[in-house]
Formats: sequence, structure tokens, C-alpha cells
Amino acid sequence: MKKFLKWIALCVIFVLCVSGCGILKTVTEDPYVGNWIGIVKVPGMGNALLRVNIEPAEEERYRVHATAENYQRVQTEGENASESNEFVWQTGAELRFTGQLESDTLQLNRMMHLSLMLSKATGKLRFPDGTEISRDTGKEYPALKEELRKEMHEKFPEAVFRDKKAQ
Repeated sequence: MKKFLKWIALCVIFVLCVSGCGILKTVTEDPYVGNWIGIVKVPGMGNALLRVNIEPAEEERYRVHATAENYQRVQTEGENASESNEFVWQTGAELRFTGQLESDTLQLNRMMHLSLMLSKATGKLRFPDGTEISRDTGKEYPALKEELRKEMHEKFPEAVFRDKKAQ
């Protein structure tokens, strides 16, 4: 019986050590670094799916790459040029920033008042207008894309949506 209790105690200690290392890594890991995703209002585009990749540069600096995607209306060409009811999923903007961490806020561009603040309560990144983006686990993209399609379909009930522009 004593041998059995020793093995159980040893197993419990082992499990605590292994899980403790994971907890320590979570606590010490940089909370800004990684991939983020969400729907935000982009000037000139309207609502768009924003994907953000944040990588450490040096000290309290970061490299930030943001890509905005949404459905864009196809313009017809020729003499009778007009707007069609066809929308195509496109990358609308790609931006790169070098950010500086200042008192829990990642400053990206002061002139544009563009910054990201980590919400300790939700674990999301928040823009100055209150819009939040969350960590990208790889599952959010299709759901957010569908959410944008539904939003566009409400505005344009006759619309046809495609993933790629025909070449």
C-alpha cells in the first residue's frame, strides 16, 4: 500500500511539474505576439476582415503586418460602365508598421491615432474606437467571412458573391 501511495504521489508531482511549466510559459509569453483576427471598419473599404500578425523586433518594439479583406463590388467596363450586383472577395489593403510598446499600449502610428491595447479581461486587442480583434486560432476566418457576406447581402439582396475574380 505504501508503494502504491508513493507512485501516486510521484505521478501527482510529475503532473504538477509538467502543467506548471505550461502555466509559467503562458504567464511569461509576450501577450501581443501572434496572429489576430476580427472585423473592423477600414477607411475607404467599410467593414473588413482584418488579419494582423505581430512579431517582436527588439526591446519593446514590434513588427506588425495587417491585411484587410472584404467583398468588393465588380465594376463593368465599356461605354455603359456601371456597378454590377456581383461582389468578389479581395484583399483591399496591406499595411506594415513598426510599433512601440508604451504603458500597455502598442503605438503603431501616432498621426493616424492607430494603437492597440491589450484587454486583460477579454484577452483581445482593442483599437482606440473600441473595436476588438481576437487571437486567430485558424477557425475564425470562415465564420467572419460569412458574417461579412451576410452583412453585404442585407444591404444588397440581389447580390452575387464570389471568392475570386475571374482571370
